[in-house]
Amino acid sequence: MSGVSAAAWLRERQQKHPPWDASDRGHRLLQLMRARLPRELDIGISNGSLAAGEVGTDEPAARMTDLGSAQFAVEIDSGMFELVNLVTHALFGFTTQHTANGVVQPPLTHRQLVEKIAGIFLEQRGGKFKSLVDYRAAAAGLSPRPGIADALASYAMQFVLAHELGHVIESLGGHDKYPAPRPWAASETYADWLGVRLTLGTQPKRMVYAGVLLAIRVFLYLERLGQTFAGPHPSLDVRFGLIKQMAREIFDHDIDFTVISTIALSYDEMLEGVENYLAGKGHTTQQTVERVRVRLWAMLEERLKGSITHQRLVADVQDALQGVDAATCKEVARTFSEWFSERRSPVIPDPTNGRLPATGGFLKDVIPDMPTPARDEFARLFLA
Repeated sequence: MSGVSAAAWLRERQQKHPPWDASDRGHRLLQLMRARLPRELDIGISNGSLAAGEVGTDEPAARMTDLGSAQFAVEIDSGMFELVNLVTHALFGFTTQHTANGVVQPPLTHRQLVEKIAGIFLEQRGGKFKSLVDYRAAAAGLSPRPGIADALASYAMQFVLAHELGHVIESLGGHDKYPAPRPWAASETYADWLGVRLTLGTQPKRMVYAGVLLAIRVFLYLERLGQTFAGPHPSLDVRFGLIKQMAREIFDHDIDFTVISTIALSYDEMLEGVENYLAGKGHTTQQTVERVRVRLWAMLEERLKGSITHQRLVADVQDALQGVDAATCKEVARTFSEWFSERRSPVIPDPTNGRLPATGGFLKDVIPDMPTPARDEFARLFLA
């Protein structure tokens, strides 16, 4: 393929398989991310040696092709864009249902929502979605907040593209200029490591991180249903944990990572239920230390902003801690006691702009109403 530019090669591919979206969402994503890409990639985009675009097939996949002579093309199948878009619209659309006459109905239960989203993947693997018409028909009227759903889908697809661009950087000798920690030096984990950084940037936002985790969950679902992926990938269960570790490395302290995780882990708990359902494990999700810590932080944030009352905070905390084991409660209480202490270490940042002690005060106020064993573990550290 010597002498063939990546841009020309991709144009030929798109002539054979026209993008389902005439705007070419792959190219749009590349331009959207261009300002934060390494200089080598920006030069490649300018001279046509790096091209990325949407290819009109129904497969939910993406790939980077090394054409030789430092020419690289990234293809993202239209089916990948549409599947992610359908999932995000389902995630928002089924949590608040609107009838034809504008009446808001109660949201679906966790179990019902899990089964709805799982059904999308079962239908996809069963061959239901073969065209843009199929996907759009399934998404019609689904989300009462399409703008938010579209944004989350865009962030997920940015990570998909960023991962493939990570392979480009690796092929250009990026290990020397952009070295990853040794455990992440293998090809696929290196691409993930760069992908996380290219997507999140230096000032990560909550919805962007939520999109990164969503993208990995989609691949998990597809793997559960029999799709295989090219290359020596780690298992997707392992990969999901690594992605979170890679994101954590961007932050100086766990308190900042907790703040950025509030939206991501809220959605991800629901999506973990979908993954468990597809794997035949039922609908339940695991209440880890990270998940409980983030959920409580999100509730305290809302109380600090005045968005919820004390009574609502009590009810939400009771729900969040119901059935959580003593060891998990103890670890979360220990962490919060360090963060909210008036004598906290100077290395602990204050993401509340000086209101961290007040946040801790809201937590103290609800401890007497916590379910056991959480009440005992938190009282030991906060009310002694």
